[in-house]
Amino acid sequence: MKFYAAFMALLISSALAAPAFAADASAAPAPAPSFDMELAEGGKLSLASLKGKAVILNFWATWCGPCKKEMPALEAAHRKHKGNGVTVVGVNFDQEKGMVNSFLKPLDVTFPNALDAAGKTAEKYGVMGLPTTIFINGKGLIVGQHTGAITADQLEGWIAKMAPGK
Repeated sequence: MKFYAAFMALLISSALAAPAFAADASAAPAPAPSFDMELAEGGKLSLASLKGKAVILNFWATWCGPCKKEMPALEAAHRKHKGNGVTVVGVNFDQEKGMVNSFLKPLDVTFPNALDAAGKTAEKYGVMGLPTTIFINGKGLIVGQHTGAITADQLEGWIAKMAPGK
C-alpha cells in the first residue's frame, strides 16, 4: 500500500509540475515490455496481438485534466490511421471499468482502452506522470515517449516516424 500511495503522489506531482517533453528520437530503440490487459469495452488485449503494427500507447486517468484534453487528438489519429497499420491504445491507470466507460462514452472514444490494474503496465514502461504516450514501431521497439498532453500535430509527426516499414 505504501508503494501505491507513493506512486500516486509521484504521478500527480510530476503531471502537474513537469513540462511536456518528447524522448530523444536519436536514442536507440528498446524492446517494448509485453502486456496482457482487460479492455474496458470487454475482452483482452496483449502487445503480442498487435505484432507488426505501430502502436500509440497512451497512459491516462479520468482525474487527469490534460488526459481529457488530448483524447480528441488521439481519437482523430485512431480514425485516420487505423487502416494503415497504426493502432491507438489507451491505458487507464488503476481505475474501475464502470468509471472508465462513463468517462469515455461522452467523448465518443472508439479506440481500445485497457485497464491497468494496480499500475503494473505503467511501471513496466517507466511511466512517471500522466498523460504519457509511448510509441512502439511495427518491430515491437519503443521509438519514443511523450509526457504531457499531446497535440494532433505531435501525433502525426510520431506516426510518420514509426509507420509500418520504418
